Amino acid sequence: MSEPTSDIKANINEYERFYGAQDFNPGTKDVKLPVEIKHAYFNHHFIFHDIKEGSGADLQTVNVHENVPALILGSGPTLDLMMPHLKDWKGAIFASTSQTPTCCYYGHAPEYIVALDPHTNLTELECVDDWKKYPNSKLITHPSISPTLVQGWQGDRLYYRPMEPSSEFHAMHLPVAYGEVIQTYCLLFSCSPSAQVALARKMGYHPLYLAGLDFGFPDYQRRATQYYYHELEGWICDKPVAVDKDDTNFKSDNPYRRLIYSDNGCCSSVMHIYYKRAFLCVANIDMSEIFKVKAFNALTEFPEITVEELIETQGKLPKDRYWPKEKKQKIYEDYLARFYTFALRYKDNSLTYFECTPTIEKHADKLPPDMQKVIADGGKITIDEQIKRFVTNNFNTLKAQAAQVKQRTGKDAEQLLDPIKEIKRLQELNHEAERYRNNFVNRK
Repeated sequence: MSEPTSDIKANINEYERFYGAQDFNPGTKDVKLPVEIKHAYFNHHFIFHDIKEGSGADLQTVNVHENVPALILGSGPTLDLMMPHLKDWKGAIFASTSQTPTCCYYGHAPEYIVALDPHTNLTELECVDDWKKYPNSKLITHPSISPTLVQGWQGDRLYYRPMEPSSEFHAMHLPVAYGEVIQTYCLLFSCSPSAQVALARKMGYHPLYLAGLDFGFPDYQRRATQYYYHELEGWICDKPVAVDKDDTNFKSDNPYRRLIYSDNGCCSSVMHIYYKRAFLCVANIDMSEIFKVKAFNALTEFPEITVEELIETQGKLPKDRYWPKEKKQKIYEDYLARFYTFALRYKDNSLTYFECTPTIEKHADKLPPDMQKVIADGGKITIDEQIKRFVTNNFNTLKAQAAQVKQRTGKDAEQLLDPIKEIKRLQELNHEAERYRNNFVNRK
């Protein structure tokens, strides 16, 4: 697939307009959290019984496949390049419910069907010719998925708990309600591919290969071709609808609709780029080997492999094809910084993400008093200043915790954070990102 780039100068690119988590998370929470709570209540008895009877299990307690390649599917238009070869792939496939019927049409039902969105139901999985032909497919699901899917699926189930640390429901209620039988949890990073990668890695699969993770509209197509089975008509082809570049909805300020362009000229949307940023956060945590099946799309941060080579090698590549950790971290964190997203790294190799905002003055009423005073006096809270404040506050919290440990045990706790070093590193990332954004806008 290729895409003309003649429209780029007339449109906003992915760095010219910033939408952060505060633009999406509240609305998502309002829509989905009540549904998640209700489903978790209705599924409780069934899931406990399912696990104790053995047809369901905690994801990490079974099927651990160390260093076995796996294919991760997205729903983007370039998935069409992979699907005709799917029957020749002997490894595992992680797919969403929407991709599953198409996988069956092409002769390889996914080994793992990942359900993430609480609104996901059984309907999509009923659009298959005969599930008896695909006995190896397992449903990876969680307590907050629709009971019609959790309880209606006739195959094996693997369970995990969704985790959003800032959500009382995810961080406190679900562990109390389900911790006895489901200890595996998965941090939520906005989109299904993020969960598919995280869950595949929890099961030991490695390396991972991405197909159809476009985070945009290559050739101005909305998504991949889909197939559904109808008991009277057989397999039905649902061809993708093209994006209408002249639709006024796509020129609005609505972040869910606004068309933009990635820095390599792929047509995309604000929401798709937000999902891409979340996906790179996941990749940056694990640093596992991830390859992209070669295709033109908005995802350019991974080494590529052709469909033909993937099938020929079955994903077993020599180690010299792997990118070193330092290169991956540089690529991931450079990209994240262009969206004011930073990874604070600790000495034990753990990390914490935080997001700054170039328009923080608009949120003055939600800021600490000292920052409100700076703004009231006509000052500006720069990105560098936001970085310094976050790292310093984090360090002070760790120092207070270390003091409590010493008071209880008499032992000095290991200092996990070098604040001066991290402030310098993150501010340098910010400066480089600013130069990149400016250069990109100027060359349009």
